[in-house]
Amino acid sequence: MGYNKKLVSDINEEIKSGMNASTQPDELVAFGIAVQRAIRGVKLKNRDGASTWVYREDDMYAMGWIGYGDFYTTRYGPKKFVVYSRKIENKKYSSGSKQHYMRMSNRMDIAVKAARQKLSSYTIPEIGMLHADNMRHELYRLSSSASDRLRNAYEALGLNRYSKHKSSILQELVHLAEVGHVFLNADIKPKMEELIAAQKVDIKDDEVVPVDFINVRERFGRQYVDKVRLENVNTFTINVVEEECEMWEENSVPEDVQRKVAVLYACQPKQFVEGVGYKFNDTMFYIYA
Repeated sequence: MGYNKKLVSDINEEIKSGMNASTQPDELVAFGIAVQRAIRGVKLKNRDGASTWVYREDDMYAMGWIGYGDFYTTRYGPKKFVVYSRKIENKKYSSGSKQHYMRMSNRMDIAVKAARQKLSSYTIPEIGMLHADNMRHELYRLSSSASDRLRNAYEALGLNRYSKHKSSILQELVHLAEVGHVFLNADIKPKMEELIAAQKVDIKDDEVVPVDFINVRERFGRQYVDKVRLENVNTFTINVVEEECEMWEENSVPEDVQRKVAVLYACQPKQFVEGVGYKFNDTMFYIYA
């Protein structure tokens, strides 16, 4: 199951539709009021009869939720004040359970303190890492396609891609093709050209693919562009390169970044452009570094 994040846009849709407008216990209502006093600018929205989303209107995701009730995994347990956040690790429970992300207390004042410490807006690097798997999926698709193309190119020449004897033969053939050798069989030249082209686009499983997450935002009427360097999206573990992160005002964005974002901006959301990057939405992009 893991951590359950919630888009603020989905919360707003639920508010419009009247969804989850259930009655909540007085203890939870009082808890919510105290949390709003403790954390500036947050809003609350019923999650269900025992819990409430905590969020800021301009954020992409909710900070988490607070609750009052029995959240134990056992059949029955005492009601407690609960804070649910991605920043909590309750090691009594596995990371696959929602309790792993809960802090529970009999006292509301202690729960409010936990909320103040653990409920926070997602940072721009967090959001960049959170959605980087979209780019990774596109790389996997591209890699599969390139691998098929390379295999077909080998087979067209009568070579086995995985043969231990092919490297020396292939090296000679590539050299002959590059120096303009006239092959006795005229079909060899276009097949070699295709093989050379296929080798250039092939993505190795261990290849490092650095990507820049670009976030466009407005603040106080001015536009800013954030760049977060992701070390390698061709892996399941995404790391941020802190020294490569920058923020620019609109008129100081590097030309290369402007060009790539302009190409992606013209695309549909969730669209990938080979050699350029991936568009998540109209303000968030992943571009090759």
